[in-house]
Amino acid sequence: MKRWFYANGKRIGAFTLVFALVLSLCFPGGLGSLLTALADESAAWDGTTADSYAGGSGTKADPYQIATAEQLARLVTATDTAGQYYKLTRNIRLNESGSSEPKQWVTSGSEKQKNVFQGYLEGNGYKISGLYIHVGEEGNEAYYAGLFNHLGDGTTIRNVGIVDADIAVNSAVTHEWGNTFAGTLAGIVDNASSVTIVGCYADESVSVTARVVDSSFAGKSYNTGAGGFVGGAVGKDVTLLFNNCFFTGALSCSLGDGASAFCGNTYNPGMSIVNCYTINNTVHRVSADSLKNVY
Repeated sequence: MKRWFYANGKRIGAFTLVFALVLSLCFPGGLGSLLTALADESAAWDGTTADSYAGGSGTKADPYQIATAEQLARLVTATDTAGQYYKLTRNIRLNESGSSEPKQWVTSGSEKQKNVFQGYLEGNGYKISGLYIHVGEEGNEAYYAGLFNHLGDGTTIRNVGIVDADIAVNSAVTHEWGNTFAGTLAGIVDNASSVTIVGCYADESVSVTARVVDSSFAGKSYNTGAGGFVGGAVGKDVTLLFNNCFFTGALSCSLGDGASAFCGNTYNPGMSIVNCYTINNTVHRVSADSLKNVY
């Protein structure tokens, strides 16, 4: 049965309602703000990491400004983000659409190469396009793939769009607890007491895959997840909130219920999903009382 809502006496669908809500949150300046965001885009990533940001000092009043793909690479590889503030000032392109030789994003790699983001990123409604991560290595025990490798305590990501992204982790783990996680924003949230994702989206041009292959554990590796935003959340103290987000991309996971629209795989009760929607995907491993206005 289709669900209808009413505003000013007029009937509107759930999709229209949620889209309008997300639009108003991401673009408080209205249609003009949206058009500006769509028109302004950086050059494609050159494969390097910037030495500095476009401006700012990292405080709440004066966040670091990110205007290029190279500056974004600086952010996701930084090791001192706790309590720091960042903002996008334009759309960021990592690879040209349809490129035959896309550049592998800097967070590609195993657990030993992970960087933990613990700051505040304000996307201002801008989008990140062309994210490409294809990794996999026989015998490697852990892969966490996403824009960020790992989200930690105190992380907040707001109003960021992910489009034209191709993220795939294919690993051959050697035991059933091998970690294989992929998501658009991050591979994993691990023992983080507070992570908040608000007003973010990933559209139908996005594909996320997490698979254990060529292994006797391919169908039963417990720590495997593909998520619209986060590949997996583990640890008894995790508190993870998705608010006013939507995911309409494609998910694939070798673990039957390891693919989920917002967070791929989780082993804790501390996740809430509020005012969000997805198309052609399901939401797994979340208690009913943690879902509010989810379609």
